[in-house]
Amino acid sequence: MNRILDESLYDPVGELSKAILCHQSGQLKAAEKIYREILETDPDHSDALHLLGVIAHQSDKNKDAVELISQAIQINPGDPNYYNNLGAALRNQGRLNEAIAAYQKALRIKSDYAGAYNNIGNVFREQGRLDEAVTAYQNAIRLEPDFLKAYNNLGITLKEQGRPEEAISCYQRAVQIKPDYAQSYDKIECGTATCKFRNTLKHAERDR
Repeated sequence: MNRILDESLYDPVGELSKAILCHQSGQLKAAEKIYREILETDPDHSDALHLLGVIAHQSDKNKDAVELISQAIQINPGDPNYYNNLGAALRNQGRLNEAIAAYQKALRIKSDYAGAYNNIGNVFREQGRLDEAVTAYQNAIRLEPDFLKAYNNLGITLKEQGRPEEAISCYQRAVQIKPDYAQSYDKIECGTATCKFRNTLKHAERDR
């Protein structure tokens, strides 16, 4: 009787919102507990499965993350966020081609998904596919002109391609977006572009 009463009062939407607030504030154990409670009541709750998978990824349990997010996708195959986070977990497992496929699926569902473009760019760069990485980062920036990490990643890739002046422009744009991004950038005056480039790289590459 008590169980029936509890279930009649149970608010999965409210519980999910509470879990997300915990998750966003870094209270991963509290969020995980609520996600699992939701799944006890509704084992096919795709958002709870997905977000439980995100916590697993954040906890470096990427095998579990892939399994959980894949279950969420089986239930709800139309959410691009699921594929984006699946890609992140696959990348951390070294399954780069599968990660690319996941990001591409996210982009097929949501063609203006700047985050997915940035993430697929990271995998392309990791594979040495620098031209494709540059295109991906440029797409991310086109969609989200103040995308700090995309500018930073584009700058790193351009540097690796031997295009220092273009890389500097990216880092300068990143500093415009977030002035404290390279705290010492404006403090050091160098007389050559090479000095400026090295000085910028020293700070900008700290956060990818």
